[in-house]
Amino acid sequence: MAMTKPLSEQVRFTQGGTGAVERLASEKLKEWVSVKDFGADPAASATVNTAAIQAAVAHCSTAGGNLYWPEGAYLTSASISNFHM
Repeated sequence: MAMTKPLSEQVRFTQGGTGAVERLASEKLKEWVSVKDFGADPAASATVNTAAIQAAVAHCSTAGGNLYWPEGAYLTSASISNFHM
């Protein structure tokens, strides 16, 4: 039998704690966007991450979500635009 919806739209998530409500896993996954999702590499000191970081910032600016920066050093070759902390 073929699956009609992606798995993330079938699986439910409930945060631990009093008063937590159940939501779709796909909704939870949209809350955070990692720069690594767009190809940034915090471990490779010779990798220029400008385009990947800019793409992650642009995605959050248009689709919403919080930008997550895994620990590491990110080499860039230019300023990142539309970045607000």
